[in-house]
Amino acid sequence: MDTEYGRRIAALLIREQQGGLTPGQQQELDRWRACSQARTRLSQRIGDPQYVDVGLRGRAAAANTDATRWEAILHRIAARRQVRRLRLWAAGGAAAAAVAAGAVLLAPRTAQDVPIARQTVQPGSPRAVLCMDDGSRVELDGRGTVDLGAGVTAADGTLEYAAGQAASGTRYHTLIVPRGGIHTLHLADGTVVTLNAGSQLRYPVAFAGGTRGVELQGEAFFEVSADRSKPFVVTASGMQVRVTGTAFNVDAYNPATVRTVLVEGRVSVTEPIGGRQWPLMPSQAAVCDLATGETTITHVDTRQYTAWKEGDFVFRNQPIDAVVESLARWYDVQVAVSDPAIGRMRVTADISRNRELTEVLDAITGSSGIRYKLADGTVTLYE
Repeated sequence: MDTEYGRRIAALLIREQQGGLTPGQQQELDRWRACSQARTRLSQRIGDPQYVDVGLRGRAAAANTDATRWEAILHRIAARRQVRRLRLWAAGGAAAAAVAAGAVLLAPRTAQDVPIARQTVQPGSPRAVLCMDDGSRVELDGRGTVDLGAGVTAADGTLEYAAGQAASGTRYHTLIVPRGGIHTLHLADGTVVTLNAGSQLRYPVAFAGGTRGVELQGEAFFEVSADRSKPFVVTASGMQVRVTGTAFNVDAYNPATVRTVLVEGRVSVTEPIGGRQWPLMPSQAAVCDLATGETTITHVDTRQYTAWKEGDFVFRNQPIDAVVESLARWYDVQVAVSDPAIGRMRVTADISRNRELTEVLDAITGSSGIRYKLADGTVTLYE
């Protein structure tokens, strides 16, 4: 039996002990038991501490399985428990029980048991397209150094505009970061912008006039160079964020809302309808409803909204629908959720964005009873 299928059955056995199986999951586990008497006996004994302590190693050895591997699998399942952390019974009893289960799980299976073949999808990487004012386009792949002239260079995933260029309010460039990409931009005023996958920023080559204005689609983290005489203004879906020097994140992926999260400094958010301004303090988020123009201010853990810039996914009690949207952009895949109830399930996890897609999916779904299949660039979640 391969690791993926065995891990799922082990997770279902644990959930059954805790009384957390859905009817569909219970049916699946019952079908697995019905395949052999050994599986039935194991299921009956799995909650018996004496059976686990005395019979574990002999059973694992008889099945020629690697107990250490199974322990690691179950500990990973426990560590990434969907919504709440899974507590191992009495000093690791549940993990040990599932290791014993692994011995039987490696037995020959029926055709019903055969899992879907795994595919590999690598994480995103630095890449972007620079659209210049003359209509030319330059592909940036994050490798090597490219001199684009007029004080503009691209190197190792960063596009940089030299300071001191002649101010012109009419020359605009647009940096487009596709799905599966990320890119950093150093503007001529010293402001640093990191664009997330599926985003773009329109900006002047050099800032002129009394403000420094840029236009965002998608998501970006801004580290604004201080200049009280020239406020920095980010426009996203009609909403404006006005600053003089600070660090903040703007998420305009959702066509219905724009979220601004302040890390340090001060900003004011201007509603697109009515123009009302809302000042923000560090660790506050402003979510603007673009249909009504209403803005909601809350205190937040900023890392949840900025960890992507540091190479991590951080999910805090987020619905799976929102989680898979983030994965789809970063890995450039399509995602289908077979049942709306699955999309409403909540996930809490910290996972590196540098891991291969199936590793991330395993961490998110490993103990939730949710399954997935990956085929032809589409991930499907189902029970």
